[in-house]
Amino acid sequence: MSVALDRVSARLLVAALGVALAAVYVPMSLFRLVDADEGIYLLNAKEVLNGSLPYHDFFYPQMPLLPYVYGLWMKLFGVSWYSGRLLSALLAVALGLSVYAHAARLTRSRPLGILAVSLFASSTLCLAWLSAAKTFSLATLLLFASYAVVFSHHHRWKYFLSGLLLGLAIDTRLYLVVVIPLLLVHLVRSETEGRRLQLARFAVGLVVALLPNEFFLLMDPGVFLFNVLGVHGIRSPFGMVGLVSQKVDLLTDLLGVNPTYGGWNLQFTFLLLVNAAALVAMLRRKEPFQLSAGIALAVIVVSLVPTPAYSQYFCIAMPFLIINATLFCARLRDELASPASQALRRNAYALAVALLVAYLLPAPFEIYRYTVAGDNVPGVYTPGNAPNWTIPMIRQVSRAIDEVAPAPSALTVSLWPGYLLEANGSVLPKLENPYALWYSPRLSELQIMKYKFMSFPELEWHIGHHTAPVAVVGNWMFETKPFYRSLLTRSGYVLARRVGEAEIYAWRAR
Repeated sequence: MSVALDRVSARLLVAALGVALAAVYVPMSLFRLVDADEGIYLLNAKEVLNGSLPYHDFFYPQMPLLPYVYGLWMKLFGVSWYSGRLLSALLAVALGLSVYAHAARLTRSRPLGILAVSLFASSTLCLAWLSAAKTFSLATLLLFASYAVVFSHHHRWKYFLSGLLLGLAIDTRLYLVVVIPLLLVHLVRSETEGRRLQLARFAVGLVVALLPNEFFLLMDPGVFLFNVLGVHGIRSPFGMVGLVSQKVDLLTDLLGVNPTYGGWNLQFTFLLLVNAAALVAMLRRKEPFQLSAGIALAVIVVSLVPTPAYSQYFCIAMPFLIINATLFCARLRDELASPASQALRRNAYALAVALLVAYLLPAPFEIYRYTVAGDNVPGVYTPGNAPNWTIPMIRQVSRAIDEVAPAPSALTVSLWPGYLLEANGSVLPKLENPYALWYSPRLSELQIMKYKFMSFPELEWHIGHHTAPVAVVGNWMFETKPFYRSLLTRSGYVLARRVGEAEIYAWRAR
C-alpha cells in the first residue's frame, strides 16, 4: 500500500513540476522578443512544409532535423509565430522534467531533484534561448535524453536509444558529435558483461538516426557539405576556427572577469565554480570522471570553436552543469550527515540558501530584458528597437504585406524573412536565408550559382526589374536602409504602408 502511495505522490510531484515549468516557459516563449535567426528557422520550416528541400532549394547552414520537426508541428497546429514558440516551450518543459527525474534518480532524493529543476527553470541562459524557435531546445533535449537513458537499470536497449537520441541531436547541431567518444568511454567503463553487444546497439542507433542525411548527401555531396561545414569557414574573414581574442572576450564576459558585451552570467559562473569544486573533490578521492561533467566540458569547448562564438551556445551545457552541481550537493549532504557535523551542517545549509537566492535573483531581471526592455539583447540591442522585434508587431507587418500584395502568392523582397512566416506570399527565392546574401562576396560566381546564393548585384537586378511586386525595408537592415529605400523609389516602387519602423513598398505596372 505504501509503495502504491509513493508512486502516486511521485506522479503528482512530476505533474506539479510540469505545470510549474510550463508556467515559466510558455509565457516566456510567447512574450520573448524575437531573435533574428528565428525568422529564418521558422520560414525554412514553412518552406519544408511546402515541399522544398534544405540545401538544394535554399541555403541552410545546420543539420536538417529542425525544419522537419517544426514543419510537422506547424502542419498540425498552424503556421504561426506562437505555434513555433509553443513547441520550443514544450521541449524546454520536457527537458526540465528530464533534469528532475535524472537528478532525483542519481541522488536518490526528490528534494535534490527539485533543486536541480529549480536551477534549470531559473537559468537565464535557458530562459532566453530554450524559449526561442531555434536549434537549442530540440538539440539540448535530445542530447540530455541520450545521456540520461544510459543510467537506466531496467532497459537492455538503453544504449540503442542513447545512440539514436544522440544521432538525432547531431541531426540538429553537427558539433554535438564531440559527445560520441564520451558515451563510448562510459559504456566501456560501466558495462562489464555484454559490452560488445551494447556497443553494437549504440552504433546501430546512431547510424539509424544519421542515415537520413545520406539522402541530402547523395543528391549533391558538395552542396550538402558546404551548407553544413564549408560555409562556417566563411562566416567571418578569420576562418572557421579563428579570432581567438573574440572567444576569450566572450568567455571572460560570461564569467564577469572582463565585461565586454554587458553579458556577465552570474549563474553560469556559479555553476562553473561548483563544478570545479566537484572536480577537485573527485581528483582527491581518485574517483572516475562524471559523465555529466565530461559532456558539459566538451560542449563548452566546442561552443568556442565557431567564429564568431556567441554566449547562447552555452545554454546546451547548462543541464549537465546543473546535474554535476546537484551530485556535488548530494556528496556534501552525505558527508555532513553524521551527528558530529551538526553545527557545520547548519552553517552549510545557511550558506546554500544564500547561494541559491543569489542564483535566483538575476532571473526576473533577465526575463524583463528579453521580453520588454531589449537592452543588449542580441539582434535587438537597444530599448528603442525592442517594439520592432515583438511578435504582435511582426504579425502586423505580415498582414500589411498581404494587404499591399496584388495577389495572395506574390513575391516579396525582404532582407529579414520572418515577416513572411504568417504572410500569404513568399519571400523572393534565395532570400529564404539572408546570410547567403552577406556571405556571397566571399564566393566566386560559379559557387554563388551552385549553392543558390543571392548576390548583391542580383538583388539589385530583381528590384530594378520588379521581380517581386512588394518590398519591405525593416528589421535587420541596419545602415543599408537608406540605400534600399532610395533604390526602391528609383525603381518605381512607392511607399504603401508603414507599420512601426517597417516600410512596405509596392510596384504596380502602368
